[in-house]
Amino acid sequence: MNEQAGPGRPRAGGDDSLERLLKHAGPRERPPKEHEDTLRDALYSEWDRVTRRRLNRRRAGWLALAASIFVVVGSLAVFVRPEVFVGEANPVARVQRVDDEVQIAVTGRGSSPMPVSAGTALFAGHSIITGDGQVSFDFVDGGSVRLATQTEIELLAHSELELIRGALYFDSINMAPDADRFLLHTSVGLVRHDGTQFAARQIQSAVEVSVREGEIAVDRGHERIVVARGERVRVPEDGGSIRRQTVPLYGDHWTWADRMLPAFEIDGANLFDYLTWMARETGHRLVFETVQAEQAARTTILYGSIDMEPLRML
Repeated sequence: MNEQAGPGRPRAGGDDSLERLLKHAGPRERPPKEHEDTLRDALYSEWDRVTRRRLNRRRAGWLALAASIFVVVGSLAVFVRPEVFVGEANPVARVQRVDDEVQIAVTGRGSSPMPVSAGTALFAGHSIITGDGQVSFDFVDGGSVRLATQTEIELLAHSELELIRGALYFDSINMAPDADRFLLHTSVGLVRHDGTQFAARQIQSAVEVSVREGEIAVDRGHERIVVARGERVRVPEDGGSIRRQTVPLYGDHWTWADRMLPAFEIDGANLFDYLTWMARETGHRLVFETVQAEQAARTTILYGSIDMEPLRML
């Protein structure tokens, strides 16, 4: 019995007419050499066209994927984390204290403001809006800034910012000797400092600057206005004459800034060091009534912690 052929398989001992036909036809003549070359060139040309089309399709797929990723990343930049994709790759400052709600936004990107908390990284290009709250932050290169309520500033670079509205307090403590000096841009000009504590406030069509320690200079066009310790000046935007007066180094004028003092870990600290720090931060002068009182302060070690405003803590 003959074996039945499966699909695509010739039957053993079956119809051999095709084989006999091929034998009868015999070998075909080779085409002329020029025809072979033409055929070969056409074959290679078609091969290149097909493979190129496949490659282009692959490239198109990768480009489409890359475009999709770009759209997603762009969306993240606008709606998810405004601290990414702005200014420089590294933060220029970091939030230290927050009192009530404070927000940041990416300048010029139209993103919705987002709340900040202690430890939030701040980048060049960030705009900080305090609303009814207050915030303090430290620059990476040293120097501390405290913002009053209803204040808006823009971080421009390391140790450089612009006061748009409201008030800020700057302390040059811990600034490295080789660090760039803090620069404050205001509506009346550039404010520079020399080892100082000072406050600047935007008031109607003028800027008011008060110096607690050191000295600052306001560059208004070609005019330089120097302000010393214990002085306050009001500089009009229209180039008019300035108003200069004395200001106490502590008291109501500085209350809003003193409320945002940096944290001081008293546990294990020396009482004398703590009192010296508190006096500097609040504009006071530390005086002991007796030598024995000073000696007691120098040998007293503090323990525990107190979570309240600095002056109440004192």
